[in-house]
Amino acid sequence: MRRVWVAALVAAMVGIGVPASADVQRFELNITPSWYDLSNDLVVLINIDRETLCTDEVVAFEEALADWIAGGLLGEPPAEPEFAEGFSPVAIQRPELSSGAVVSLGRADALYIELWTPDHAEEQLGVGPCTDTDDSGELYATGTTSWRFQASDLAETGTRSSVYKIFIDADMATVDGDTFEYINRFHVNTRCHVDDNGPACLFDRYFIR
Repeated sequence: MRRVWVAALVAAMVGIGVPASADVQRFELNITPSWYDLSNDLVVLINIDRETLCTDEVVAFEEALADWIAGGLLGEPPAEPEFAEGFSPVAIQRPELSSGAVVSLGRADALYIELWTPDHAEEQLGVGPCTDTDDSGELYATGTTSWRFQASDLAETGTRSSVYKIFIDADMATVDGDTFEYINRFHVNTRCHVDDNGPACLFDRYFIR
């Protein structure tokens, strides 16, 4: 499970033209994106800390979800619990184009971010950040990050390619006091040819410097 979707990128940054007559929804969400960074073997939590996110109900849900996946996705998935809101609001715009496509755009700056080392005893890393960091998982670094997201056809009208982009650029400090920059660039087009290796135009890169 790559990510929990949510905030977004301004139209000017990604070159999307929005007609002046377009209906634009503007609102804020306290989203909490999280995922497992396989490249660097780190669990990423944005706009929330593990202590706030990982209630008993959320941990039980992730355990039930792991069992459902291991069982071959049979039957209905477990019901989601109530999740804690993120620490800060993320501004989102959703313009509707004349074609009917709905573009989701947004941005946030200085969101809190945690990086955790995972619990490698866990059989299914990536199911959820709470079970991913149980037991032997440890807090590795904290910091602040910018967050950008774009979905080019949220309603999946088929009138244009569904392009999803995510950008984060975080200033981090380890628990030992060492500082570094943590960057992720994610881009995928759902009209790509898909083979055994996944979408041909999937770009998912991490940089630590």
